[in-house]
Amino acid sequence: MRNIKLNVKNITLFASLILVLSTSLAWGYNQNYRGEIVSFFKSVHVSSEDSVSDVVSIFGDVWIDGEVRQDVVAIFGNVVVNGNVNSDVIAIFGGITVTKNAKVNRDAISILGHGITNDGVIYRDRINVMGIMPVGAPPIGILFILLATLILIKQILAYILSVVAVLFFNDRFDRMATNINFDIGKKALIGLLVYFGAFVLAAILVIIVIGVPLVVLLIPALSLVEFAGNTTAKLAIGRGIGKRIGNNWSIMLELLVGTIVYILIEITIIGKLFTMALKFVGMGEVVDSRFGEVKIPPAIPPKGDFNPNLIREGNDKNAE
Repeated sequence: MRNIKLNVKNITLFASLILVLSTSLAWGYNQNYRGEIVSFFKSVHVSSEDSVSDVVSIFGDVWIDGEVRQDVVAIFGNVVVNGNVNSDVIAIFGGITVTKNAKVNRDAISILGHGITNDGVIYRDRINVMGIMPVGAPPIGILFILLATLILIKQILAYILSVVAVLFFNDRFDRMATNINFDIGKKALIGLLVYFGAFVLAAILVIIVIGVPLVVLLIPALSLVEFAGNTTAKLAIGRGIGKRIGNNWSIMLELLVGTIVYILIEITIIGKLFTMALKFVGMGEVVDSRFGEVKIPPAIPPKGDFNPNLIREGNDKNAE
């Protein structure tokens, strides 16, 4: 009897152990632990059976149905939380949506996106920095709007400076805009060599160490040549358009029209390459013409018979 009781006890313990192990295995099967998720140009979905450490997505949206034990970061993407995030949720150039029954245990931060929509629980702060983008705007669209805005601001400032420069150096810019169409290949090569040669020279001066002060002078000099080249290219564009439609515009109107066309070309990637080529040609014209300097033609000797003896006699007298 005693042996039978012991056997029953052992069987009961063994069965209990099997039950505990099977339950643990079943729970482990339904809850998948994973490490960090980093994604580029692809959306991330954390399913309800998953528990991950961190999620970082660049140019992609993030859906959290399961658990994120630390942070969720989306750059140029939106974040939708249907599950639980134990730390912060950050969307840069994107928005955050926390649905009903979802939890964010720390902060929700949206920067330059469409803000934060909260129907669940955010335990700490909701921070919305310049949420000016429309709801549902795609990340690529947001990037395009951002780049276009930066280009527009840059070109407006450049136009104001160009107006001032043309007012002070009207004749020089007029000559450069007229002559830029001659020997374009040569001027493009000069501009290319000046632009990249300046960076090579700057690197050499930095390596030498003693030449570091010269770098402080080299960079502004290159910027001035680049600015003058861009201004010359814009004037040439405006002048070319005016001539094609048969109008003789003022130099200021040529600059305005050329700047508008330049901006419209530059807002695309292919157009950026084209405006860069125009810049090199303009820089080549600035360097080749010595900033629109008036070229004095060589003196033409008077017509008549050439007598080398006169030159020889003059040289003999000078020698005496």
